[in-house]
Amino acid sequence: MSLESSQAVVLNFRPYGELDKIVTVYSEKKGRVTGMAKAAQHSRKRFGGRLDYFSLVNLYFEEKKRTSLFFFKHVELIENFESMKSSPLRCAYAGYLCELIMKMTPEREGDPSLFNVFKNVLGRLNTELGFKKYIRFFEIFLLKKIGLFPLLESCLGCQKKISFQEYYDLSFIQGGLYCFSCSQGKKIDWRLEKSVFDFLRNEPVEIEKLKDPENLKLQDFLHSYFSFQHGYDFKSVRYIKEIEKVYS
Repeated sequence: MSLESSQAVVLNFRPYGELDKIVTVYSEKKGRVTGMAKAAQHSRKRFGGRLDYFSLVNLYFEEKKRTSLFFFKHVELIENFESMKSSPLRCAYAGYLCELIMKMTPEREGDPSLFNVFKNVLGRLNTELGFKKYIRFFEIFLLKKIGLFPLLESCLGCQKKISFQEYYDLSFIQGGLYCFSCSQGKKIDWRLEKSVFDFLRNEPVEIEKLKDPENLKLQDFLHSYFSFQHGYDFKSVRYIKEIEKVYS
């Protein structure tokens, strides 16, 4: 058993006894893992306040085969995203990203490209006014990574290439579209408007061009699609809706 290190983003933590913390992170090398941080509630030298929500850290850890928990030895802070944490709205969206990682990614499977996109989108949340389009980029990137992005090229029924339509009927359970003819009598979970369909087909090329009306339509679709795939509504989505009422 040797000491390893990896960049990681803190997703969640809770006290364990009077001294320790149980911490879940998404790491570049190991993916989503949960570990014990001994004396983290009091050790300023090894942890200080660096095991905080959304913080980007260098994590030093040991992995033991006889337990599902990692052992976190100490951390070095890279970025605490201070501006983001001072904004309730930005924190709500950061919490949503973390819940997606918590609920939709497998444990102990490192994915450096997903980690880097996650880290970079948190950076956008920290610095940019128009951060919501990058939330959409992350959602779509995650769906593609976990193999749940819907089939948009051809009809699920007749297998013909999808041609120009005013709207596109999508089945969540089948993970794809039906053309006008084949959609008759089928259970349709979502009707995609052409602007949303076009963005999904052409992303990420179109990400910088995404305007607020299309962003909102895309957000509604992706929230529903993720909830279906997960089997439950996301708590963070409900919270975002409440926060949006205050800060819109």
